[in-house]
Amino acid sequence: MPITFTPQLGMVLMCDFGPNSKPPEMSKIRQVVVVSPRRKGGSGWGSCIVVPFSTGAPQVVEPYHYRIQANKYRFFKKDTDVWAKGDMVTHVSFARLDRVFCDGKYCSPTLNPEDFAAIQRLVWEAMGRPSVENIEAVKEIVEEVIDKEMVIES
Repeated sequence: MPITFTPQLGMVLMCDFGPNSKPPEMSKIRQVVVVSPRRKGGSGWGSCIVVPFSTGAPQVVEPYHYRIQANKYRFFKKDTDVWAKGDMVTHVSFARLDRVFCDGKYCSPTLNPEDFAAIQRLVWEAMGRPSVENIEAVKEIVEEVIDKEMVIES
């Protein structure tokens, strides 16, 4: 059943990535953590950005992978490490999301601040970890393009 609320940062939910995914996209139903802030109406309402979890360890551990040790949280599979896959960050509709089943009932748990901060960092790594220098270079390119467009329009 899809959620009927706007999830908060760090909330762990179930996501049905569905049968229409194409390799190497994420597939099947799996747990995810919400990494986008709550939006009040406007664009983005009814959807959020998530990072999926997997019980399968990556073949090569990269800076965009994060391991949560077995038995740290009651809502993950018992006795199994869980991996956040920052390189699989994606945007999903609330219609794909549901609450996690834990201790015999549905719940909407959140990660502790340290684990959530680590996952935010790994998403940054997956995005190429833009440095201040890179951001400044992009600003210069954008300004040049804008200047050229103004000349063309004149």
